[in-house]
Amino acid sequence: MRGWRAKHERLCICSADRCTRPAPTYMWMAYNMAFIYTMASLITDDVATSLARRDAANFFSPQDCINFLRFTQPQTTLLTTASLITDDVATSLARRDAANFFSPQDCINFLRFTQPQIMLMLDLLLIPAFIRTDCGFIVSGREALCVLLYRLAFPCRLKDMRLVFGLSESCICETFNRMLHFLDFKWGWLLSVDVERLKPRLLVEFAEAIYNAGCPLTHCWGFIDETIRGIARVRLADTHQLSIHAIKFQGVVTPDGLFVDLWGLVLGTRHDSYLLAQSGLMQKLAAHFNSPSGRPYCLYGDPAYGLSDHLVCPFSAASYGPLTPEMADFNQRMSHCRVTVEWGFKEMTSKWAFVDMKSQQKYLLSPVGKQYRVATLLSNMHSCLNGGNQISQYFNLQPPTLEEYLKV
Repeated sequence: MRGWRAKHERLCICSADRCTRPAPTYMWMAYNMAFIYTMASLITDDVATSLARRDAANFFSPQDCINFLRFTQPQTTLLTTASLITDDVATSLARRDAANFFSPQDCINFLRFTQPQIMLMLDLLLIPAFIRTDCGFIVSGREALCVLLYRLAFPCRLKDMRLVFGLSESCICETFNRMLHFLDFKWGWLLSVDVERLKPRLLVEFAEAIYNAGCPLTHCWGFIDETIRGIARVRLADTHQLSIHAIKFQGVVTPDGLFVDLWGLVLGTRHDSYLLAQSGLMQKLAAHFNSPSGRPYCLYGDPAYGLSDHLVCPFSAASYGPLTPEMADFNQRMSHCRVTVEWGFKEMTSKWAFVDMKSQQKYLLSPVGKQYRVATLLSNMHSCLNGGNQISQYFNLQPPTLEEYLKV
């Protein structure tokens, strides 16, 4: 051990006075230089974005160094010494063009749509060229749409998005909320039983697709169910049955894989029948969903909704006594089809994971209802642009194109 140390000390000779410096200091510097060189030349095995390789020392601000690396600049040696910047000031990056920032694969991974699809959505959704937030931030429509898609696609912090878009946290937050309000106000009617699109001809097509999939009913055109979404702790939304704080939504899915109705939100303590009564869905069905001969087209749901002309539920032993083999077979065959509405809820939260993260759903503080409705609307658009989803494949029925869905 002594010989090893003497050997290294002889290599560390000062050129000024030919004195020997402690080897650990030089070794520490060598290790850090090697680490910095390795980080600078690091190449990921994934498809990189269309950005030049960054110099980490200039990429992170002092406060970002603490936020993302958990150490200060002197502790990491990755950053140059600079005055501490407040948490809401963006890094020293120019505002980026979102269309050129993401590579084609990154666009799908982080925004859920391809670049041509995003450009088409900008046109069809009538998003203005520039959006002004309540506090006066001005953002291009394309950038605002990318901010919305990026935040909904996965639960990330505003600090993380600041490094991606080169905008301050306040600007990103207000842009996100502004786009939520715009899409919900402009296109929210698509999630409220669009009777103009759901013509009798289309209802017949839906009923045939469901019947061909094994459903014993010949006039069932969709499936209804409710979903419970966990939220950050709010006592008045506590559901004693599930021991969680939650809110509820009611959704109707058609065999082409689209949500044609989404109503909510209500507190998680409310019964399914309350959602059905408050939504006014039965009145719409009674007025518009009848065949020319007067036969009603019906939805199928669980026993909590009850039985009516336009809503069918499974046979229950509590109501009919012991079930006959025919009744049990009916329930089983209908259950295989009814599960598709649960697929719809799951697929939506898989694409837009932000609405599925309980800690991000801050009831009475954030617009959680708009977030869920807009995510459902975007899920419908994704199905239209990509030729369907799991539900449409199960029933072998393609959804409409985005132009047909938006009727533009």
